Amino acid sequence: MSKVNYNAALNYPLFDALFNRRSRRFGLGFELKGTNLSYKSEKKPHPLSTFQEAMI
Repeated sequence: MSKVNYNAALNYPLFDALFNRRSRRFGLGFELKGTNLSYKSEKKPHPLSTFQEAMI
């Protein structure tokens, strides 16, 4: 885990994270079947990095 990334995550303001975040609404490589909103991502699956897993 990079100390720079860790410090950046700890110092990021909470309300900026909550109100200005950009989230993936649908994971890369995911597929949703069986609804009228069926969808398949055209991207290859991209796993979380070790750092991202540790932060979760």
